[in-house]
Amino acid sequence: MTLKLSRMASRGRLHMKRSTQANRIARAFGVESIASISGFTPRGLTMTAAAISAPGHTSGHGTCSFADDAFLILLGTEKAQDIAVRARDRQIAPVHLGENQGLVIDLATVSDIHWRGPLDVLVAYLPRHAVFEGHSAALADTAIRSGVMPQCRFLVSIDTCLRHALACPRFPYANALGRQMLLALAACIASKEHLRVDRSFVREVSLSIDQRALATSYVSTHPDLDISASDLADACGIPFATFVRAFRHSVGTTPHDWLMARRLERAKHMMAETELRLSDIAATVGFCDQSHFNRVFTRHTGYTPGEWRKLFAAVVEVQD
Repeated sequence: MTLKLSRMASRGRLHMKRSTQANRIARAFGVESIASISGFTPRGLTMTAAAISAPGHTSGHGTCSFADDAFLILLGTEKAQDIAVRARDRQIAPVHLGENQGLVIDLATVSDIHWRGPLDVLVAYLPRHAVFEGHSAALADTAIRSGVMPQCRFLVSIDTCLRHALACPRFPYANALGRQMLLALAACIASKEHLRVDRSFVREVSLSIDQRALATSYVSTHPDLDISASDLADACGIPFATFVRAFRHSVGTTPHDWLMARRLERAKHMMAETELRLSDIAATVGFCDQSHFNRVFTRHTGYTPGEWRKLFAAVVEVQD
């Protein structure tokens, strides 16, 4: 039978909304809801971690409904984990995760995942652009090894910290801890499991260098406007649907998430350099109200805007 976890993904500020990476993890394992935590790279790319557990004498399966330029990273515990993966045109091959072992699943090729309890894994969803952020030259011909990987002490520590952040969502710095651990996991996977390949991973539908520069300059030259993805598509002269696909393939994130990251960068600058009220800053950078600004800022940084401003002021005072 397929286990139904009781903790809903939509509850709590650390849990992602439906139709996001958390939903993809849930569908991959055939569960209806999971507890998840999200983190963002400096460029605004989303990463997600979730804990999935099931008692013995249970089983389940899920489907990766579409190919994605991302990886699922499974980190196990000391208990054996029975997981079978069926790739395109391949048979199901059981994978037994022993003590301090993990599993890398390339979502560009995987279609189904079968598991048998007892199950206790931490699952991270890492887009390839997030794994290799800052190394643009590696994007075209670098992949991650799929299959079982040994968990070093560093990975075991990341696993432990992420599980604590998921188990204690009300802890004041749980989201900040989760974000930093996801960044550490992406860096660790890139350094330990990467390999060079002959085929190119660059998608056919992508923005040209001029179009990327145009989208960036449009945001920079219109800081006071509530810019939408549709505005960027119009500025680049591309139909909206084509622009969204091309932007994601070129930048590694959606236009909406990228715009949110730019707004938050400007908000941080204004909180650090001015004494404007948070409500005024929220309106200036394009949020509909301060409540929306607070939710997005907390989801990206792990701190509320008020907490971030106080921490920044304290750091400046110490440096002076």
